[in-house]
Amino acid sequence: MTVRLTLFMMLLLLLLLLLLLLLLLLLLMMVMACPCCFLPRCSQVSEFLLNEYTHMNNKPQQCHEVPRISLKSTVKGLIFAMRLSGKSYAPKGTADKADDNTAKLKERRSAIFPGACGREHEEDVAALLQKSDSWDFNIFELRDLTGGKELQCLAWHVFDKWELTDKFDIDSETLRRFLNFAADGYEQNSYHNRTHAADILQGTNFMLSEGGLGEFLSDVDKLSLIIAALAHDIGHDGFSNNYHKNAMTERAVRFNDQSIQENWHASLLFTQIFENSDINILSSCGEKTLAHIRSNIIYLILQTDMSKHFSLTDEVKNMTEENVSRHSHPKP
Repeated sequence: MTVRLTLFMMLLLLLLLLLLLLLLLLLLMMVMACPCCFLPRCSQVSEFLLNEYTHMNNKPQQCHEVPRISLKSTVKGLIFAMRLSGKSYAPKGTADKADDNTAKLKERRSAIFPGACGREHEEDVAALLQKSDSWDFNIFELRDLTGGKELQCLAWHVFDKWELTDKFDIDSETLRRFLNFAADGYEQNSYHNRTHAADILQGTNFMLSEGGLGEFLSDVDKLSLIIAALAHDIGHDGFSNNYHKNAMTERAVRFNDQSIQENWHASLLFTQIFENSDINILSSCGEKTLAHIRSNIIYLILQTDMSKHFSLTDEVKNMTEENVSRHSHPKP
């Protein structure tokens, strides 16, 4: 009796295992037939980011083979949202990166902003700039190595990385003078200073590179985004919009209490560019291209008004959560 019961249990277990294998095989076949039905979709978030932060009309391709990503923080959520490509994301191995960085280190030394550091620090600065695509980049280390020229040095590197000087026929001396103007335009505030501007520029470069946004932006939009990032707080006097509004300062009166500081930053930037040809890095752009870039930069700088911050982040958060929910509970 005991032997028969044992054989019966073994047979039952075998049948259950076979049934489980059949179910797994069926699920695998369904995933292969329609991967987007089971993996996270990014179309809504992609469309929002493109519409909200650029003037591009082309929509991202349908999402295929996107890896499952744990949205454990706002930053990771934004990175996921900006992975717009239709291919899986797999960063290069550390060994490959190390070999690539070593091969390019000597070449990149020439891409250091002129006069940013002494020859004894050139190798350290070049090596640090190779990490500018990393979220853990230390902007304070760059500030110390360059003697306070972190904004010029990083911006020079970013312009070189995205080949903007060649694509927009920007003279190197004009770019050097423009970056010095931008850095000098920041006052010695405890927060809204050139180090903050360099930090924002580095974060922008990170989103373009590791976030994948660079693959979907035109060269014009990349240039607009980079200029807006490095100049977004230029001329900031350390006071809030509410202070200017309540004190009825000249800035508040000029801009009718609407995004006072942000309007001032954009106005100061273009006033100086158009009045001083020696810093005009947009002089080679045609009329339509210039108008497009100016419109982009103004829009981007105005969006840094903190009164708009939470509504924008809430909208992105809601869209990512909606996509995660759709992934977790796919429609039959």
